[in-house]
Amino acid sequence: MPQTCSISRMLTQVVLVVMLGSLPLACGGSQKEKPKPRTVTPVVRNVPSALRGTIGSEVTVNGVQPVLVSGLGLVVGLNGTGGLAIDAGVSATMERELGLRGISQGGNSTAGTNIAGMSPRQLLNDTNTAVVTVYAAIPPGSPQGATFDVYVRALNATSLEGGTLWTTDLRIGDPTLLGGYRTQKLASSRGSIFVNPFVDPGTSITGVGQAVGRVLDGGYVDSPLKLELQLDNESGSRARSIVSAINSRFPPGTHGQTARGRSAGSITLTVPATYAKRPADFLQLVTHMPIDQTNIEAYAQSYVRVMKNEPAMGEEMMWCLRAIGERSLPFVRELYEDPDVVPRMAALNVGAALGDPRSVEPLLRLARTASTPIRIEAIGLLKTVQGGPSLELSLRELLAENDLTIRVAAYETLAARAEHIQYARVMARNPSTQVVTEAGTFEPTIAKVLSGSTIHGVERRLIGHKFALDRVQGGKPLVYVTQQRAPRVVVFGDGPSVTEGAFASIWSDRLMLLNDDPSREPRIYYKDYRTTRVTQTVVPTNVMELIEFFGRQPSPQDPRPGLDLSYSEVVGALYGLQSAGAINTAFATERDKLMAQLLDANQRALVEERPETASDVKETVFFDAPQTGNPAEPRPTGPAAPPKPVPILPPESAASKSKDGG
Repeated sequence: MPQTCSISRMLTQVVLVVMLGSLPLACGGSQKEKPKPRTVTPVVRNVPSALRGTIGSEVTVNGVQPVLVSGLGLVVGLNGTGGLAIDAGVSATMERELGLRGISQGGNSTAGTNIAGMSPRQLLNDTNTAVVTVYAAIPPGSPQGATFDVYVRALNATSLEGGTLWTTDLRIGDPTLLGGYRTQKLASSRGSIFVNPFVDPGTSITGVGQAVGRVLDGGYVDSPLKLELQLDNESGSRARSIVSAINSRFPPGTHGQTARGRSAGSITLTVPATYAKRPADFLQLVTHMPIDQTNIEAYAQSYVRVMKNEPAMGEEMMWCLRAIGERSLPFVRELYEDPDVVPRMAALNVGAALGDPRSVEPLLRLARTASTPIRIEAIGLLKTVQGGPSLELSLRELLAENDLTIRVAAYETLAARAEHIQYARVMARNPSTQVVTEAGTFEPTIAKVLSGSTIHGVERRLIGHKFALDRVQGGKPLVYVTQQRAPRVVVFGDGPSVTEGAFASIWSDRLMLLNDDPSREPRIYYKDYRTTRVTQTVVPTNVMELIEFFGRQPSPQDPRPGLDLSYSEVVGALYGLQSAGAINTAFATERDKLMAQLLDANQRALVEERPETASDVKETVFFDAPQTGNPAEPRPTGPAAPPKPVPILPPESAASKSKDGG
């Protein structure tokens, strides 16, 4: 027994020695398999020192480019200008889409319409329909429900005048045919098509640009693409700091959290509802925001110092200060009266965007006396700043300016301020409505109608679902029409009317207006090129009422007479009547306004280069758009180039101006 215990102890000792001897080998093997640490060089961007520490200096923003979307759609309501032959692949694709939407000989989705009982192929061959390609560029970060213009081009029609685009799916990239790879659907589009308004809408001959058009504000975002911030150097703590900074500046709303961390190197962004129509501004604010929020006033003071000492950095510092918010105002106000216009305008931009009432007086002085581009910018900055009744009255004085661009800028600011009042009333009734913290967008449903009874002096009516009709009190009579985004006809002045003794005939005598009897209201004759129905009736002398008559569609709810013209037809009719001297008002389009700004900027450049030449004198031209094709380019009245344009004036006004030597 003792011998057995001795042997057992010896075996135990041997096992322990073997186990202990193997431990170093095991540890040594483990050390050899452990990966060696990598040396990582952090990414450091070459940015100005003033921008270091901002979000944009440490991240790349993915998804900032506009997204091209497109689709194949169907336009109905043409005047026999469609139904031409189309490619077999396009035809097969459209037949399938129409079939999926219930278009068939036995279907009832079109019951009660003039296409009831048609098969998809019969509908495509109908002369009153056209297949179109629809294109649009969705602004980056546009949230669900955001709207945008879409462009259409006919594939089997000579003209799209009078047409309406059926709901069309818009997908990423170019249109795909049946059997092709279908990309993600992001949006849809529908609505009346706006084509060149300066041609006879009833002509069967292809007009210049008649086979292309736009649906103003006719695109709707359904599934927006997300924005992403990708950190140059992955860091969980840095990502959390960025998320915290963004969400403190843009608190959660109906859109949820503005910034959400996905990983140590990725953050997703959602554009807040208040920036739905200006996502580019939101991205600028995010990328110029300081990551460190502990001593934000020091950042503001530093940015103001750079803005004053380095004017070339003015715009960058402006966005940095706007990103900080109201805590930057005590420092920004120092530059409201700066003698250098660059830092002064940058500072006033910050103050106006943040709603600082102290920015009003300096902006009004610039709006009255500065160069045209600065005047326009200053007027635009006054859209939502609280300034009291004196501000509205000062803006209304600018409506009497001779410069078209100044008048339109003043109107747009007054209209925006009136919309703001509407929005405030909605807020009072429903406090849970999203608050607008910077000058910007208001939901169109809130400000569709303006009473005109406020101090802003802007009255707005809706003409069906076609366009808004605005009346602006003050200044010489002028009709101004928009050609992008929300369609509007704007009537300036206190009583533009049909000219006494007028007789006008346009559109190959299909529309005639006569006002030869002072004891009677003007009479109008119109032959609808679609139905050949003739309308003869008296019309109001007032131009506002005449425009409403042109666009009104009689209905059981509103049996008053009307011609039910499309927006482009209304624009064309107004231009034709004005050119014939039948209405005593000037006429201008949005294109005229943009061209005026470009020519004015070019003129100033020439003056700076050659300040002592004869071309320093600004010449005046009149826009003279032909009855066919696009409006003509401005035509100089003298040797100087380029001239500064003004609206088309009534023939009587132009003649009297010439006699006076103007």
